[in-house]
Amino acid sequence: MSNIGQDRLVRVCDYCGGVDDHPRHVIAGNPGTGLPDPAVVTKILDLDDIASADRAALIADLYDTTLVLRHLDCCRAAGCPDGTCSEQTAGAEDLRGVDLLDHLMTGKG
Repeated sequence: MSNIGQDRLVRVCDYCGGVDDHPRHVIAGNPGTGLPDPAVVTKILDLDDIASADRAALIADLYDTTLVLRHLDCCRAAGCPDGTCSEQTAGAEDLRGVDLLDHLMTGKG
């Protein structure tokens, strides 16, 4: 699936390793989450279409244990710590990218 665009920030998903600008659950102040999954780091290192500086920033995000970034569906699958991902994506479980963003913004997906 392609990026949404519109100057949205491209980030890595700590759960699946996806790199895009799709909606995420940002969990801040969550120290002690541990090191990232080596498979996720490898996925970032293997990206062909991303600049070295951007790759370095994505890997830095992965190793920042005070912040967790997950796609909403990934967070739901991992067991969202506060349950908001299940609530926000109710009725839109199969939506991703711009379709999910539209659902979140308008309640229609």
